[in-house]
Amino acid sequence: MTELFTPAELADIVDTLATIRAHIADETARADTYRDCLIAAKVDAVDGTLHRATITQTTPKVINWEALARACIDPELLPDLIEDYTTNQAPRYTVRLTARKVSR
Repeated sequence: MTELFTPAELADIVDTLATIRAHIADETARADTYRDCLIAAKVDAVDGTLHRATITQTTPKVINWEALARACIDPELLPDLIEDYTTNQAPRYTVRLTARKVSR
């Protein structure tokens, strides 16, 4: 594929890609700031002029199946062992944006 491009063209592609990624990083940081504001407002939904944001919180649980399998000798102990080896993770938030339906 390199024979399709001159070294100068490849250098330009590298620089353009780096610039695009820098813009994406900046915009992602900006979006995260607005997302955090919506989460901090502690509301379930917010209507903008053109969009609606819904905010949900989930608290995932993770089971260490390897440790559970090593500890599991008696199948009747399984429910208690699952509880013993299950940990709660930090809450996660999802902010979903959808286009608003505007009546005419």
